[in-house]
Amino acid sequence: MKTRLISFFLIFSLLLPAACLSACRTQDTPAETSPAETAAETEPDSITTGADDMNTPKAVLDGITPSDGKKIRIAFLGDSITEGTGTSSPKTESYPAQLAKLLGSQYVVGNFGKAGAYVLEVENPYNVKKDRPDLSYRNTQQYKDSLTFGADVVIILLGCNDIRSMSCEEAKRDLKDGLVSLGREYAALPTVQKVFFATHIRTTNVTTILQLSDGRVQEIERAAAEECGFEVIDTFEMTREYFNVMMHHNNDRVHPNKEQYGEMARVFYAALLGEPFTPTVPALSESGVVYLGGAAAKGDGSSPSSPVNTLAKAVGLLREDGGTVVVCEPNSLTYETHLPKTKKPITVTSVYGGADYRETAGARLGLAKNLYLYGDYTFEEIELRSEMSSPILVCNYHNVTFGADIKNTLSQGVTTYPLLVAGYNLGLGGVPAEDVSLYGSCEITVNGGSWAYIRCGNRRYDDSFPIGTVGKDARLTVTVNGGTFFNSSGSYLTAASGMNSVEGVSELVINGGIFKGPIYAVGKVSNALTGPAGTVSGRVSITVTGGTFAGAFNAVQDKTANVTGEVTITLPASLSAKARGAFTKKTVTE
Repeated sequence: MKTRLISFFLIFSLLLPAACLSACRTQDTPAETSPAETAAETEPDSITTGADDMNTPKAVLDGITPSDGKKIRIAFLGDSITEGTGTSSPKTESYPAQLAKLLGSQYVVGNFGKAGAYVLEVENPYNVKKDRPDLSYRNTQQYKDSLTFGADVVIILLGCNDIRSMSCEEAKRDLKDGLVSLGREYAALPTVQKVFFATHIRTTNVTTILQLSDGRVQEIERAAAEECGFEVIDTFEMTREYFNVMMHHNNDRVHPNKEQYGEMARVFYAALLGEPFTPTVPALSESGVVYLGGAAAKGDGSSPSSPVNTLAKAVGLLREDGGTVVVCEPNSLTYETHLPKTKKPITVTSVYGGADYRETAGARLGLAKNLYLYGDYTFEEIELRSEMSSPILVCNYHNVTFGADIKNTLSQGVTTYPLLVAGYNLGLGGVPAEDVSLYGSCEITVNGGSWAYIRCGNRRYDDSFPIGTVGKDARLTVTVNGGTFFNSSGSYLTAASGMNSVEGVSELVINGGIFKGPIYAVGKVSNALTGPAGTVSGRVSITVTGGTFAGAFNAVQDKTANVTGEVTITLPASLSAKARGAFTKKTVTE
């Protein structure tokens, strides 16, 4: 039976195109709800009955009749996002509780979410949480209570806490099989008339989770529903653009707040009643200019006296038409920041409207955590301060320009400047290679600043992570016109290719700048030196017209790349002796 996706006239025309290390982390906070009971007279805290003063809908689902002859009983199975973590009162502010209020008094909603709960069997070889057998969903009290709830309808929203275990295709298969087993168990209960799978919301807290929570784990949930013959409530798609922005407005970028759980409640209300769902459209800047202040800022970003307090919030206000973020006070990234996806270019600066906020207010952007871009950007007339060792600025194959007037500074005790990554900074082994590959064109331009080095492609810090590619018809161009690149030894050095394969063209053009160490055409692909990990069947090139170089230009860094394509270099006669290794073509200019 084919999966039936319940999306109900999704309205995304007003929105952008486009769960969670904290959620995957074991959570020891005890549930605030008492065990569910079957008695309908006095419901326990985990059960919510709609208010009598609500307008009761005529029907929740076609063909559903209360098995107890009184009220339709709906059970939600899930993890911390179902339990209501992130609110001051999960009992009243979780999405199941808010849904109960929307449905009215003819319905009883049971919340059987458990923070930290996962699906995989405890002894599954890929399970990274096997040291917490108590959090395997079938071992929780919530699971036991759900079986005696007498549910007419069951909705399963599980899988987020399994994401870190999704290190390979076998692990994904095991998650799907686990969801199928759970779904069929509930479908076999005597009172249950309908079972749904719901898809997880998009979370933005860390690379490890984001690279699978933005559509891939949802594919597994949909596949489980199809195998069972269940319908899908596609929470992910229905809230994707909303949480692209609003996930940055809660405490941990994983667990919604009361308002955001309310958006989820509206999704389930529309789905269960077969009504159209109109997503809430987060605010947009009217002027195209958003001011960014410090951590204490509580404004709307419309002026220097009313700034927002995070770069992500500022970008969220510009996501549709682009514009300018003006850093008008000292600001630090307090979390690994995956900015909202954007449609048009954004400039980040501290000089605007005749004011230089670096001079008047000490404005700067502190890189205390890594920064990931999901759109085209220009950084100019701004101070970027390293507040951690080797912060990483990740371009994700977007067009990014760093101005000549960028000033990089170091906090006390920090000795390393940022690393620039043109491609992706990989965080999990199970990410499909196509998700971390370039298939079009990308241009990165560096006109100034101080950097550790630039990786023209992906970064893989674990050999189990996928190897993406610069595709056959793709072209990556990194142009350096100025700036200083400090790394002079070790294996992490500037290279014209990244830790990926190259089927198309990956080129490094150097017109200026200072390089303290050697430069490679084909860089290392793997942290192991035992043999090929990636292939270069396309063209990798270095073109030099100017600059200062302390080291040599090398063709291939090590044996982790199998080179069958072209590796070329073009450079002035004055630098000709610095070309080392097996370049397939060397061009010397006057």
